[in-house]
Amino acid sequence: EDKFFMSAMFSAIGNSVWNEIERCENIDSFRRELQRMYLHRISEIILDENKNIPHDAISLARFELSDIKDKIESLEKTNLDKITVAHLAETKAKIDAVLQAQIDWKN
Repeated sequence: EDKFFMSAMFSAIGNSVWNEIERCENIDSFRRELQRMYLHRISEIILDENKNIPHDAISLARFELSDIKDKIESLEKTNLDKITVAHLAETKAKIDAVLQAQIDWKN
């Protein structure tokens, strides 16, 4: 009876992985690595080189990356350490690259 939607999964995982940006906190090395792995996997979903990812998953992945980018851009970074700021700048650059990747309109 209780349905678990793909959108809920994307939101729950994304919010859990990126909770430091919600709280404007420094990100330790373990969490930075987790976030890099998350970004890599979400990027694989979006770029879908094998053409076997459901279209809704691609849409949700793009939405999640856009949301993370927006949160990074609006984050007050003055109280964050240098490695966190550098990590977030690198993350934003990678997100920009993925979101700007050419979309295959045949799908």
